[in-house]
Amino acid sequence: MEFKFTYIPEFLKTLEKLPKKNQKQIIKKIKMVQQMSSTEIFQYIKPLVVPIDLKTHRLRVGDYRIFIRRDGDTFEFQNIDIRGSAYKK
Repeated sequence: MEFKFTYIPEFLKTLEKLPKKNQKQIIKKIKMVQQMSSTEIFQYIKPLVVPIDLKTHRLRVGDYRIFIRRDGDTFEFQNIDIRGSAYKK
């Protein structure tokens, strides 16, 4: 199965506000995930344990968490947050 990856505008705006070092780290991880096969991708993109909604997944990148909504074969990058406050929303 080949996946599609999209980004909502707020995700890109949040990414631009992060320090350059963190931006590079996140972009590198996203590119790595985009190159993975369907069996490998779920070693990195994991569903939330207590899901806000069953389609929400997370990707861990250092101290940041990237929230992704999965709909079939499409992953939509929605939000980036610091680990400590990421799950309090």
